[in-house]
Amino acid sequence: MESSNVNRKLQLEVVQQPIHARMSGLGEDKGRRPISPLPFVRLRILDGSTPINIDTIDAGLLILQASLYDSQTGLEVTSANLIGEKFVNGQKLEDTSGNLDIWFVFKDLSV
Repeated sequence: MESSNVNRKLQLEVVQQPIHARMSGLGEDKGRRPISPLPFVRLRILDGSTPINIDTIDAGLLILQASLYDSQTGLEVTSANLIGEKFVNGQKLEDTSGNLDIWFVFKDLSV
């Protein structure tokens, strides 16, 4: 690791997430109900307090995993309840203000 990378900080921000989702039958593809709205997570990489230029980063090499947690206890719920694409690669996308960031979009998740 280069010395210039020592002060880098990673920030994950859940920009869009569902509060509730309708459950499907466990393991059934026919009755799947996609989570809506889609979970969108933004990754920001900072050098100290300054965002770095992400043009030098291959976002496709970054992976994020989705998990379910109980909102009351904070404990992880059985992963068998989460169906679909639980791992997604990062992609460079612009937000609604035109800022380029690394995003993880879970397009195929059901509960």
